[in-house]
Order: sequence, then C-alpha cells, then structure tokens
Amino acid sequence: MATNHLGHFALTGRLLPLLRTAPAARVVTVSSGAYRNGTIDFDDLDWTRRPYHRVRAYADSKLANLLFMVELQARFEAVGLDARSVASHPGLAATPRQQSIGIGGVLARWLAAPIITGALPQLRAATDPTVPGGTYWGPRFGIRGGPVQLDLPLDTVSSKAARRLWGVSEELTGVRFGQSAMS
Repeated sequence: MATNHLGHFALTGRLLPLLRTAPAARVVTVSSGAYRNGTIDFDDLDWTRRPYHRVRAYADSKLANLLFMVELQARFEAVGLDARSVASHPGLAATPRQQSIGIGGVLARWLAAPIITGALPQLRAATDPTVPGGTYWGPRFGIRGGPVQLDLPLDTVSSKAARRLWGVSEELTGVRFGQSAMS
C-alpha cells in the first residue's frame, strides 16, 4: 500500500502546483486487473493485524489506485481544473520480474504479451486527446491485446470509498490536497 498507493498519492500532491498551471494536465495511475480481488480494510491498510498475504495486499493497493483516480478526477471537476485523472493497466506483460514468479512465471512466459504491448494502455491513457477523465484503460482481452476503455464496477470502485481513502491517505502521508490547493 505504501509503495503502490501512498507514494503515488504523495507525489501527485507535491506536483499539484505544476498540474494547476499546465494546460490539459493529466495524471495516469497504473492499476492492475488484480484490483477485482482487492478490498480496502480501513482498519488494517498495511496488513499489520491480519496475516500478510502478498497477492491480496497487491490487489488491495491496485484497488486503492483506482479509488485515487476516481476521487482525483472528481476533485479536478469540482474546482474546474483543466486536468484529467485516468488509470490504466498493462495486462500480463513479459517483464523479467513477471516471468520469475513461481508457477505464474512459467505461465507468463507462454501467455504474456511483449513489454511494448503492455505499455500501450498507459501510453494511450497518457497521450490520446480523446481519453476522458475518470476512465480506465487496459488490454482488449484482459491480459493482452490493444488498449481499450474498461468498465469500472461501481460496487467495487465507489465514490464513497474513494473519498474515505483520500482522507486516510492525507493523514498517513501528511500531504493535503485542500480546496485552495486544487483551484
């Protein structure tokens, strides 16, 4: 959670003065299809009370990334900032790290898309002028394929959870995105 979510949250907050001055600014948050298995346990975000499970912790952090994207877009819109918050995920890309993880690494060697293909959803989210804020991009076939806009299930990626996580993230990082900072 600290690396995948809180660090990005804090960095975006520190870059906010630049985002406010850049025309058509854009923040692209990288998530993963693993978010579907995530849950935000507000009583134990950092897995200190529960037995640690790296796959579930990863999924939690990737869900947090989507909640961050949703709330950042809502805040941009609330103050009329010329900026977009979007998210993307690479699918299963043939990175050295991905191919070295146990049995999953063996499968990744056969199923994974080339690294450049995995980068395409992020590149589209970052550069396509038609990409609207608040959208999520990934490979057409889940783990590989050309970049397409994906649905965000509102029961999983709710604005209520996004607002709550935002507040907790401000407390944990000490970085505040106050109304005056956003406009």
